[in-house]
Amino acid sequence: MTSIEALAGVIQLAVAPVFLLAAIAGMLAVMSTRLGRIIDRARVIERRIPQTEIDEQLALLRAETTSLWKRIALINWAIRLCVTGALAVCLVIMALFVGEFVVFNIAALV
Repeated sequence: MTSIEALAGVIQLAVAPVFLLAAIAGMLAVMSTRLGRIIDRARVIERRIPQTEIDEQLALLRAETTSLWKRIALINWAIRLCVTGALAVCLVIMALFVGEFVVFNIAALV
């Protein structure tokens, strides 16, 4: 098999992981938008806390702030995990190309 045919075969194998990368990029876009909205809401609530005089409203505002900070932490973890997944997919694509042109038993590494 010529190197052009081998390269064509590797590109055919790499198409599916590239679509997975596009899906991860879409998820990252959605999560970053949600994170921005949560942070904006937390800023509004935290600005209201010093101005609140009623104890019941103050307790509600603090509870909502706590909830928003938990959501921020969860979204941050989700973003980290998506980026890790994207890096893993990139490593798979790179391994496909390197494995085709370098005589190396990638199965032993995996």
